[in-house]
Amino acid sequence: MILDGFDEMPEALRPVALRALDEQTSLRLILFTRTQELRDAVSIGGHLRGAAALELLPIGADQAAQYLASTQTDPPPAPWQHVINHLGQNPEGELAQALTTPLMLTLLRDTYRPGEAVDELLDADRCPTRKAVEDHLLDRVLTAAYTQHPGRAVPPYPVDQARHWLAQLASRMNQDQTRDLAWWRIPRWAPAWTPRSPS
Repeated sequence: MILDGFDEMPEALRPVALRALDEQTSLRLILFTRTQELRDAVSIGGHLRGAAALELLPIGADQAAQYLASTQTDPPPAPWQHVINHLGQNPEGELAQALTTPLMLTLLRDTYRPGEAVDELLDADRCPTRKAVEDHLLDRVLTAAYTQHPGRAVPPYPVDQARHWLAQLASRMNQDQTRDLAWWRIPRWAPAWTPRSPS
């Protein structure tokens, strides 16, 4: 069983949730959370017996380069080789800083096909900062996710429709002045259904 969003729960409920999971979970459980929120919950009475805590560490530029090289043909296409070389030569550069998380590294791998100009990320005008690199990769997610790929199921929605729905979610989150999508609040966003009177 995989549970995410523990750190999004109200603080007072986190120790209660840990105790409930400890008492009721009979399956293997993976609980995703930010480190400090888990520490705080455990310190005031939450506990998971037999748990092993794993914390993700930043990915170094050399590790990122090795990983990207392992996902390409040998030798890699020229644009990919440029990126791999750049990471090795600029371990503190903007691209290397952006690729310190598994999310950004896999976005780079998954949103660029072998023949695409992935080395556009090295363009200082297009991607002058770490945030610009991250934003560029995030901008590519929907197109990659909702494009038909050989051997995969047809995406359930066209990319424009998915973009529209996600924009609606973002708009509502802005109204609520939050950057966190609390899935348990979504039912409250929809207008209440009113049954029709019998005619």
